[in-house]
Amino acid sequence: MTRSATNRRASPVAPVAGAISAASVLSGALLAGIPLTAAAPSSVEPSAVSTAPDSAQQPRAHRVEADPKARVDFSRDAVPGAASTEPATGSVNSSHFLADGPIETTPGDDAEDGSAAEPVEQSGLGAPLAQMTTVSTFGYRTNPLTGVPGEMHTGIDLTGSCSTPVMAAASGVITEAGWSPYGGGNRIVIDHGNGLKTTYNHLATIAVSVGQTAARGDVVGGVGTTGNSTGCHLHFEVMINDALVDPSTWF
Repeated sequence: MTRSATNRRASPVAPVAGAISAASVLSGALLAGIPLTAAAPSSVEPSAVSTAPDSAQQPRAHRVEADPKARVDFSRDAVPGAASTEPATGSVNSSHFLADGPIETTPGDDAEDGSAAEPVEQSGLGAPLAQMTTVSTFGYRTNPLTGVPGEMHTGIDLTGSCSTPVMAAASGVITEAGWSPYGGGNRIVIDHGNGLKTTYNHLATIAVSVGQTAARGDVVGGVGTTGNSTGCHLHFEVMINDALVDPSTWF
């Protein structure tokens, strides 16, 4: 007959001659049901042992605050110690360059992910100037300062006397407002959402701040000739998913 675990009795442990290992003693004690206790080393106080995590080893969260009305400082590197890029020499009317080369321009092409900007309105963008006269179109041209052919003109140049009000072409959030070291002079960038942005370059004055919302037709600055410029005019750009396109197709 099989005995239940509750009726099982411990067998006497026969003495064994010679040294008994600690493992044998422990095994026999467990089989005999003898409770075992272990004393902490006398050199360690129980109160000195803690299971709480070491706060010195835990990562600390740091709160970061930013002023939404701050102006962009284009003269500072985004990453300290990173290689800086000098303004392109011989460029005019805000031909833009990144740290690793010119911005790729793809007129009329949408980004590969297909997330093209939706039309702002049925009629397209609003006019950034009250009177629109284009003096230089989008595309390759001869540099008006150096006479070198083959420069990619990344926007359109609209004539206007200095201090003529410049208006937002559509509602959006100001993402850049300050000096551009790449030829654009005083420059404003407005993010209209859905991948669509417009830029306003060579301004004499800037009337908005980063983080501010501008409505279609709001005055954001004044026409100027700052940066690489041959005279008072507005260099106006349209970007779709950061690719520069022909602004004239958006009016």
